Amino acid sequence: MVRTARQGRERRPRVMKIFGDLGSGNCLKVKYTADYLRLPYTWLDVDILKGETHTPQFLAKFPMGRIPAVEFDDGRRLAESNAIVRYLARGSALLTSSTSRPRSRRYAAPSRAIASITSTRIFEY
Repeated sequence: MVRTARQGRERRPRVMKIFGDLGSGNCLKVKYTADYLRLPYTWLDVDILKGETHTPQFLAKFPMGRIPAVEFDDGRRLAESNAIVRYLARGSALLTSSTSRPRSRRYAAPSRAIASITSTRIFEY
């Protein structure tokens, strides 16, 4: 439980659900970003080889039938690893922006670094 200073009441921390496969570099990008930022989440393993992304229940939430996908506690959903990583990293040191140059290389470099690390090192044997 988290106690808020304003309210003086306890509330539960917001927890998102990450749908993914630990064998997928794109899914791991999202997991590593959430871990690095210490964001609370529940990992829900989805086996694409068993067709779990094409079940009616999954498609009702994520019509494209792809992972990784995230469902936030307020019901919002987001798919595509790079979009998820950028969304999670907003306002953090992983994704900084310059007001004078909002589209600078500095803006995207940290999230690209995460993408690069996970896509090249996960599958090294």
